[in-house]
Amino acid sequence: LFSGDSLQLTGTGAAMFPILDWGTRRATVKIREEDREQAYQRYRSVVLRALRDTEDALTRIDAEQRRHAALARAIVDAQATAKAREAQYRTGFVAQDSLLDAETRVMQAREQLAASDAELRQYSAALYKALGGGWEAAPAGGGAGR
Repeated sequence: LFSGDSLQLTGTGAAMFPILDWGTRRATVKIREEDREQAYQRYRSVVLRALRDTEDALTRIDAEQRRHAALARAIVDAQATAKAREAQYRTGFVAQDSLLDAETRVMQAREQLAASDAELRQYSAALYKALGGGWEAAPAGGGAGR
């Protein structure tokens, strides 16, 4: 069983096997390289999408913060105008509709500021999401039936 002839035959058979694989190894290597390239392209796509989403969120936040500041100034101006109109109305220099218009402008500016607050919160959440925050992996096994 362990004679020199049987060992030599086994060694020769093992040495010949890689030569006669009919290109299987090359094909396997090529498939692995293509799989790696596809995985890289998927990863690259995800990273580029995350960068784009982050940049978009930062741009929206910046623009909305400027709008928010302008609206806050508009409220101060509208309140000053309404206060002046009220004083003028009490002294009889302007009609009541002028006072009501000024008060309406104050309310509209406040509504716009509230909407701007909501936009800022929404854009901040989008930024948080783009940066990968707030997401938990699904539990193994789907979590059903517990």
